[in-house]
Amino acid sequence: MILKFYQAINKDPLELALVHWYNIDGELWGCPKLKLIKQYSCIPLDSMDRTVYIVARFEKINEYLVNSFMF
Repeated sequence: MILKFYQAINKDPLELALVHWYNIDGELWGCPKLKLIKQYSCIPLDSMDRTVYIVARFEKINEYLVNSFMF
């Protein structure tokens, strides 16, 4: 989710992204294994420097993999 805040009429808006965080929980098939945690943050959109592709493990509950082979 992207949020846009206007500070003043003649200033550029501050663009923020709402980020849901993960913890790294080992490795599987050469990819980091993740678990969602209950922590969110708003960070400046300009501070993001790369895209990460996260794949859900559908047979598991709250378990995801980072696709390291895509980039």
